[in-house]
Amino acid sequence: MSTLTSSTPTRTRTRARRAKLTTLRSSSTSRDQEPRFKTVPIPRLEEAKVTGLTFNPISHSVAAAYVDGVCLVWKPCASRSRAALLKRCQVPRPGSSPTGEDVQKKAHEGSCTCVKWSPNGQMLATSGSDSRIVLWTPELEEVTVLDGHSRTVWHIAFSSTGKLLASCSGDSTSKIWNTETGQVVHTLVGHEGSVQYVAFNPTDAVAATCSIDSTVKLWDVLTGQCVNTLVGHDEWVSQIVFSPTSATMCATCSSDCTVRLWEGDSCWRVLEDHEADVNTVRFSPSGAALISCSDDSTINFYDLRLGQLKYKMTGPHPMNDVVFSPDGSVIAGVDEGGNLSLWDVASGELFASIQKHKVSATHVTFDPNGSMVCTADEKGTVLVWYLAPVDGVLPGADKGRCILS
Repeated sequence: MSTLTSSTPTRTRTRARRAKLTTLRSSSTSRDQEPRFKTVPIPRLEEAKVTGLTFNPISHSVAAAYVDGVCLVWKPCASRSRAALLKRCQVPRPGSSPTGEDVQKKAHEGSCTCVKWSPNGQMLATSGSDSRIVLWTPELEEVTVLDGHSRTVWHIAFSSTGKLLASCSGDSTSKIWNTETGQVVHTLVGHEGSVQYVAFNPTDAVAATCSIDSTVKLWDVLTGQCVNTLVGHDEWVSQIVFSPTSATMCATCSSDCTVRLWEGDSCWRVLEDHEADVNTVRFSPSGAALISCSDDSTINFYDLRLGQLKYKMTGPHPMNDVVFSPDGSVIAGVDEGGNLSLWDVASGELFASIQKHKVSATHVTFDPNGSMVCTADEKGTVLVWYLAPVDGVLPGADKGRCILS
């Protein structure tokens, strides 16, 4: 496994990264030892696949969407002492936990397909197979229902200000909504099949959509007009993400086993290093790197400054999701075997691989400061992993047990 070469960071950032990795490694062990991270399962009575998972951008609250139409919001109890946190007890009923409180609502008839927090953390949006979008308070009190699509709404995305929400649907259209009035600003028509994913660029001037028709379209947010159609993938395009540092650079992944990098209306690089469907693609927070994960059981890491694959991280199972930590120093991935794996970005070293999900793990996300990771699986188990000290105290000798059992 090759080593990532990068520009020399400031001494402060270097010390912070080393301290973080030292903490993480102190919480992990070699593969033949019992895992050492603290985990908290978020309780649900019924089994149902998790379809969406996200941390509130300004707090430690977690929102999860389920295939049975339920949306759940879990908030850790800041007042709990470490002794209470580590107390073993029976799995509680929903709404009661020694480490947090949760609220669950039947958000949609059929499946709840996506869940997103607004950038200020004061609004939650869900979409569903009932063709509706619902805006909620952080406590899951309904605010507004956005009606306009005629089929399943597959994905939603807030603009950076939170004043606009973009949606895409199986009805082959996308829409841009005003979140304050609940009115449609634009209906984006042009795809010839179900639209799977939608994203705003960093300036909110452009919205991008991708579809099972194998194309990507770029739309002027002000006028609602299509300004470019990106053609190149051979099969449906499952995801599009913009670089956090560029208004014109984006990446797409597809079931044609490729990742494509686009600049404006041109594809400047086709990454053909996977051998199966590519499930997720992410830019690093600095925009200098890109990761992708695939059903071929690999995660590929690309240095965009050099324009090449720096290392390939191979696991025992197909990889379902992958994400950078907020500071870009750690990569977290989950796989079909139920494992959470953590890699050091600077060295490419795998320093933890832990299995606590009994079935395929489908989602992984970091909290805003990188001290917690949340994972979910196809039976509805959601785990919060404490990767940093709790109440300023490092994990003790009993680390590795689920806090709830």
